[in-house]
Amino acid sequence: KLGVANVGDSGLMHLRRKDSIASSVIGRTNEQQHRFNCPYQLSRLPTEEDFPRLLAEGRTALVNLLKKNPTVYQDSPADADLYTFDLQEGDMLVAGSDGVFDNLFESDISSLCNSAVSPYEANHDSTSPTDPTHMATALAQAASAKAADRTALTPFSRQAQRSGVRHTGGKLDDICVVVAWVARD
Repeated sequence: KLGVANVGDSGLMHLRRKDSIASSVIGRTNEQQHRFNCPYQLSRLPTEEDFPRLLAEGRTALVNLLKKNPTVYQDSPADADLYTFDLQEGDMLVAGSDGVFDNLFESDISSLCNSAVSPYEANHDSTSPTDPTHMATALAQAASAKAADRTALTPFSRQAQRSGVRHTGGKLDDICVVVAWVARD
């Protein structure tokens, strides 16, 4: 079992090969947003009690911003959604920033992962396993290509339409991916 606490719009996807060819998404974390394109983010902003010190430090612009926006969202670790994933040897875990999941559908990620050979499969087939860093690179490159495509249908563009926001194509954003195999020592 794997326990996960997730805050915001980065996430984790759990994939498993159900037959000898296709990988399927077994589970994933859900993004947390206050509203469209306004994700939860861990933060602790200064309070009114901090204003005199901040002004003395020359941070007038920050104090003015906080006074104009007293209801800025402040999310804490207590806001995290908690998950438990039942893992099996040979499963793949994909952790990624919103730049990955805003630009690639589950089916895109599954398709790219279909070519990977887990250490578990490699032991049974006498082949070499796929290095998870190579999978992470492939996913990051695919997300980057979609992000730069102004006409691509993406999860972000689909959600924008559902929210009444006019947006086509990918979303330029941070793209970070970590891929890991579930394996025995």
